[in-house]
Amino acid sequence: MDKFDTLRSALWMHRLEKRSIFTGCAWRKNWTHARGGVIPKEPSEPLFGHAFKLFGQEFRNGELHLMAQLSNGEHIGNRGIFYFPREVVNRDFTFGAYMFVDMPVEEAKFLNEK
Repeated sequence: MDKFDTLRSALWMHRLEKRSIFTGCAWRKNWTHARGGVIPKEPSEPLFGHAFKLFGQEFRNGELHLMAQLSNGEHIGNRGIFYFPREVVNRDFTFGAYMFVDMPVEEAKFLNEK
């Protein structure tokens, strides 16, 4: 299993809770204006580190991509959404990945009372 499939399986395992993955990578020059938000496989010059959330998967151009939402607003990508192919995820996602999980409400109330 590669990094791409590991991220996909974590999203699938927690789909009922609608959890996202917080990650990032060195943003590349040719990604910001990628047509339709589909990230090209060919690397270009890395510009800066950028964090974003992964929240789903979708087929684009006949290939499965991970869907990422950035903090830059809706004026880039596909209304702020970018689609990362397997090759790019496996090559460029080097900043680690995190999934935040909240404590159940009942347990939080119990602990708060103590």
